[in-house]
Amino acid sequence: KLYIYPGSDNESQPSVPANASRSFYFNITMLGYGQQTIESKVVPMYNDTLMAIANVTTTVKGYGNVTVNTIDANDSSIAANVVIGSTAGTTVKELEGSYSLNATKAGYIPVNTTVSIVPGSNRTYTAKLVDNASDPAAVFYETNTTALPANVSGVVTKVYNFTVQSNGGKTIIALQTPANHTFLSAAVNGVNASARNESGIVYVEAELTGDSVFEVRFKAPRMFGDVNDDNTINAIDVAKIKRMIVGLDALDPIADFNEDGAVNAIDVAKMKRYIVGLP
Repeated sequence: KLYIYPGSDNESQPSVPANASRSFYFNITMLGYGQQTIESKVVPMYNDTLMAIANVTTTVKGYGNVTVNTIDANDSSIAANVVIGSTAGTTVKELEGSYSLNATKAGYIPVNTTVSIVPGSNRTYTAKLVDNASDPAAVFYETNTTALPANVSGVVTKVYNFTVQSNGGKTIIALQTPANHTFLSAAVNGVNASARNESGIVYVEAELTGDSVFEVRFKAPRMFGDVNDDNTINAIDVAKIKRMIVGLDALDPIADFNEDGAVNAIDVAKMKRYIVGLP
C-alpha cells in the first residue's frame, strides 16, 4: 500500500481543485514476474466514500542472469568485449527472453550468437575466440549444464546449443549424454541433422557453409511412479501400480516410487500423498 497526502483535509480548500489534476510519480519494485496488475486507489481525506480506482497491467521481466567466459583456441582465459543485448559486460543480470550476444577482440574472429533466458535461471556460457577458421571450432556453448535429478515433475528434455564457426565442409561434434538421459534428436540451423549414439557419446555430422548453430536434445529420466511415461504422476499411475502388485500387469521397476527396491502398498500410499501435495 502507498499513501500520499496532498496537503488538505478541508473540503472547502482542496489541494487539487475541481476539474484540475495532479500527477504523482514513484518507483515500484515488483515481487513477481510476467503479467502483473497494479491497482491504484484515490480517496479524498475528507470523504473516503469518494474513491477512484484504476488498474493497469504490465509485463515484468524475470531475473535470469548470464555470465560469459572468454577463452582462446588453447582454452586459456582472455579479456574480450562482450555485449549481451545492449548491455556490455561478461555478467548481465535480470534478463528474460532472447538476446543477441557478441564477443569481440582485436585479431580474433568475433562470436555472434543468441542466448535465451528464463526467469530464475543462472546461465554460464563460454565464448571461444579463434584467430582463423581453417578448422571448425565450437565457439559458444553452455558450461554449467548438469544432470537432472531423477524424480522431478515436468522435466521433459535437456537442450544443448553450440555455435560453430567454419569456412564450410563436413563438421562433426561429439557430446556426452547426460547421466540417466537418452538421446532424442539433433538439428543444425533448425534442420534435422544426422547423428549417431556410440557408448553414450552422440556424434552430430553436418555439411556447413558458415557459422552454424547445433542443437542436441536429450530426454530426461523417467520419474519413479510415472509408469505410463507421460511425465506426470497421477491416479492413472496409482491404478496401474495396483494392478502390478496383485499380478494383473507385468512389474515395472519404475513403479518403485520410494526407491526402496520393492513395489508394494507403501509406494501406492506415498504416491497418493504426493498427488495431493502431502509429504
